[in-house]
Amino acid sequence: MTGYVVMAVFRPNPGHLAEQVMSLRAQTLTDWRCLVGIDGADPDAVRAVRSACEGDPRFTIIEHQINVGHYRQFERLLGDVPRRAEWVALCDQDDVWCADKLERLTPLLAAASLAQGEAMAVSQHGSRRSSRRTHLGLSALLTDNQVTGGFSVLSPDVLELALPFPAPTAAAYHDHWLGVCAHVLRGIATCHAVVQTYRQHDGNVIGEPVAGRLTSRMRRLVGATGSVKPSALLDEIRRERFGWRVRVARTVLARSEPRDRDRAALEAYAGGTLTWRLVRLVTGDVLARRVPPARALALLVAAPRRKGQGEW
Repeated sequence: MTGYVVMAVFRPNPGHLAEQVMSLRAQTLTDWRCLVGIDGADPDAVRAVRSACEGDPRFTIIEHQINVGHYRQFERLLGDVPRRAEWVALCDQDDVWCADKLERLTPLLAAASLAQGEAMAVSQHGSRRSSRRTHLGLSALLTDNQVTGGFSVLSPDVLELALPFPAPTAAAYHDHWLGVCAHVLRGIATCHAVVQTYRQHDGNVIGEPVAGRLTSRMRRLVGATGSVKPSALLDEIRRERFGWRVRVARTVLARSEPRDRDRAALEAYAGGTLTWRLVRLVTGDVLARRVPPARALALLVAAPRRKGQGEW
């Protein structure tokens, strides 16, 4: 069987794209196919992709005329992966993979549904720092995403559970959803070796957390609401962030038979309101330093106090 790489492309930097494709071609594990999906009609992107992939039949270029954004783009690309695929790797358009990335990560799928590695995050100003991937259980994962899609390789069983994706909110991320699905199946394995370079720049849809990120998130929150009123900000968190977690939990419960401990975490969010069970769960993760206190507090404060306050 053959593995598949799915690469979502949107308004790429041609030089960065060419470097990423070159790093795929240099993989020591060579039995794979790559689906390159261009998100929206873009002749310049088509030319850049064709130039980068020219002469290698392992690459299939898919020109999607309608732009749907990163969440739906990865969903439709994963939907095109043949179910006979041995594994599926997610690929961003502007990173650079180490030559042994696939060779390191794919063996971990013998005992897990998702394998992730570390990355060297490089800013547009030249600073470098290594990522720190952790997986600390489902309740922590629901509260705070611990999976970066571009660092990850999936077992095909994840696609069976994950597709179709739940209806997104503005705070929905494909890797968060896939990570939850992988956890409830056979779990998540982490390789603590650096397997790629992760470019950080102003065009990132998603970036590696850095110092000052809380301030940046607050600016985006104010921008989304058009207000600095606490009530407006809490309404936004309730609809988009808490609501997203409710949808994730409800969808997983409807599609699978999770383990008892996982079911408890899912049900705490699936209820859609603030309960003592949810408070104990999130507070326990904060005290154990499994989730950031600010994010946990924001979710708890914004959570509806009674049923009917949120439409999920």
